[in-house]
Amino acid sequence: MPRKQGSACWETVAGILLVSASALGMTGCKTITAERVETKTVERREANRDQLLAILDEQSKLLSLAATTQVRILQEGAVVPATVMDALRKERSKPYQKKFAEAEVNGSFFLSRDAEGHQMVSMSGEVQGVNDVGFTLLGRDRSFWMLIPTSQEERDKAISQGQAAPRGKVLYGTFDSAALRPRDRYSIRPQDFANLLLLAEAKPALNGQDICYVEKWQDYYVISFLRPDWPNHIYSKIWVERQTLTVAIHQLFDSSGELVAEARFQDYARYPAAKGGKVKLDVPTRVEFLWPRDRILMRASFGEIKLNGDIPAKVFDEKRFEGYPTELIEVPPAR
Repeated sequence: MPRKQGSACWETVAGILLVSASALGMTGCKTITAERVETKTVERREANRDQLLAILDEQSKLLSLAATTQVRILQEGAVVPATVMDALRKERSKPYQKKFAEAEVNGSFFLSRDAEGHQMVSMSGEVQGVNDVGFTLLGRDRSFWMLIPTSQEERDKAISQGQAAPRGKVLYGTFDSAALRPRDRYSIRPQDFANLLLLAEAKPALNGQDICYVEKWQDYYVISFLRPDWPNHIYSKIWVERQTLTVAIHQLFDSSGELVAEARFQDYARYPAAKGGKVKLDVPTRVEFLWPRDRILMRASFGEIKLNGDIPAKVFDEKRFEGYPTELIEVPPAR
């Protein structure tokens, strides 16, 4: 009787499996037991409201900070050719690949405040690989100046007209953290750097001047801050990571309740904050600054960090902007 074709195929497959099993030493029908993977339990620390505020208030010991910076700036509101070949295709009015505008900047960062509450901050840098292109963001109390470099399109236009393009334009004004941020121009403010880093919300909350409440999440404590005269408005949120009880995220909101600035802190290191090293502070050495309305992301790495030392007054002098075209962009309404 002829053998069925399907039966022959099955015998062939069975033979292959039997030979393979013999070669692997599996002919004894031995059951293989899977090895158990040991998992470590993540330890999350407990803290109440006052303990969390006391942790944040440690930053009140920070009176000045000076550091070198390496900054990567990503601007999602602007696109550029992805490669040199794409730039040539653009010039020839041909289809080309695009990417968000990016810049690598080397510079410096300075922050200072005194016992009376006066606060000054400066971040500046030069764009790597591009001659004579940089930026400076300066804040002194409520006044600010921002040197914004001339865009490549503006430079090309000036050159085509036989004119010398200015290095940049200085945008200036008076900042009010409780006012609405503009929507038709830059909403970034130099004061954001200081407000995000100093965690000054803790002191008035501890003293009962401001209101705060704490939400306990699986990985974070989220602390929301409100002013008594504006109880329906959250002006700040601070996210404290529960494993280390360090600040992971700090968010600022304007009077519309919209998120206007955010910082994400990484790679904390401990630095002496007084002579002799008796007082030390944990400082993030990498920070991502985000301004959602402007669609600007700054990834900053801080080096050569020095706390509570003397900072030259010229660092915070607006005279450095003399000779640049200027534009007034913000005067808060009288309240």
